Amino acid sequence: MRKDVNEAIEQIGFARYQVVQAIALCGLCISDGAEILIASGTLPGLAKGWSIEPFMRGCLVSGIFVGVLFGNLLGGLSADALGRRPTVLAAYAGLIVAGGCSCLAQGARGLLCARLLFGVFYGMGIGPSLALQVETSPSRWRAHVVNLQYLALVVGEIFAAALLVVFMPHLSGAEVQASWRWVVGIAVLPAACLFPFACAFLQESPHYLVSNGRHAAAKHALYSMAKFSGDTETMEEMAPRGAAYSGVPTVVIAPPRLTSRTPLVWSLPQSDSEKTGWTNRTHTETMTDNSSVVDSWTTGSQEHTTFLQRAAFVLTSEYLRIVLGGAFMCFVSNLQFFGLTYALPQIFKYNSMPQVRLLPATEMLVVSCCDVPGMLLAFYLSSASEIGHRESLTTLALVSGVLMLALTSINRGTEFFWAGLPCAALAKFTGTALFGLTYAYLAEVFPSSVRATAAPLRRRAGA
Repeated sequence: MRKDVNEAIEQIGFARYQVVQAIALCGLCISDGAEILIASGTLPGLAKGWSIEPFMRGCLVSGIFVGVLFGNLLGGLSADALGRRPTVLAAYAGLIVAGGCSCLAQGARGLLCARLLFGVFYGMGIGPSLALQVETSPSRWRAHVVNLQYLALVVGEIFAAALLVVFMPHLSGAEVQASWRWVVGIAVLPAACLFPFACAFLQESPHYLVSNGRHAAAKHALYSMAKFSGDTETMEEMAPRGAAYSGVPTVVIAPPRLTSRTPLVWSLPQSDSEKTGWTNRTHTETMTDNSSVVDSWTTGSQEHTTFLQRAAFVLTSEYLRIVLGGAFMCFVSNLQFFGLTYALPQIFKYNSMPQVRLLPATEMLVVSCCDVPGMLLAFYLSSASEIGHRESLTTLALVSGVLMLALTSINRGTEFFWAGLPCAALAKFTGTALFGLTYAYLAEVFPSSVRATAAPLRRRAGA
């Protein structure tokens, strides 16, 4: 019996393992979403208390994203060379340490260094974590697990806004100086609490293991996923053969083909004398006892082993337009989502109307809650058959641009403030939907062997 890797994952379904994996990985995004909002909300108070010059203020705001820029590249290199799981766990640990260093900073330079490291570790972890979830989920759930990851970013933003309401509702200098360390420290707690679960439950991606020739480990990973999810049928198919099993299945392996259109197939033993391995479904092989599967691409599969070779494969004519278009969409969606996350606390700090009787932090919390329906819209558009992804992305980008232009009226007086405040909420709604749909659309474009390397080429434009 032959079983494709994807067929095994489809057979397991979106079950207990995938749910626990999604929860364990969301700590990265929760803490990042919280840190970004807090960085903007606390900046005016810290600038006044520490007498920070304008240039350093700009560095403190953009420091996280500069770190993400380099972290994305580092994470892509590491995830394709060393594996998704170790890269994610290293990024998790580093993000927790960097977040702790932020709340202990004694000056602007120390805080800048901590935020740079925070961005590096977040950028290092987000791409591999998305690749890991996509490669261990059934096809109909892959866009949704990407949206679930970014829903955690929204939860982190709302969590941070709630902290600002509790500790510094006016975002004033005295409030910030008294409470900002507590707020930053609490924002790191979700990642610190979920990190042990990530260490305990995460399995390496079977796709990654297969593309690197570790087929026995891939089979064992599928067995562990099926066992955790209670899928007895897949467990029987992936279970070790023979009483003398010592942790490595008795199969003979052939290198897989590096292409997004040719699925990898696992040939399970049909008898005690037959040994088979991973093959390509579109190739024809001659199977004999005690022989390995060899196809015409065996030699070529060894060529894409370094970063430069993987990057060259990604930048071929087949994928170059996808890279360029994806980079542009990442730039637009990140500018919309994170730009508003940074800008709105400043807008509400300096443009709130006394007669409106809404505190700046409360306004931020209300607007942040608009991210939730935005992510729900992204969930719907990811799987909707009535409208295509490209049409949805174009419409959301145009509507978001109009709303951001209307938002500029918020400082023109009370009447315009009441027009600008709904525009801020609607811009967050459409911007979040655009952000989630962009990454869901781009998550499955590249083959697993180069997926983590390709992701930074798009995300660096967004950063």
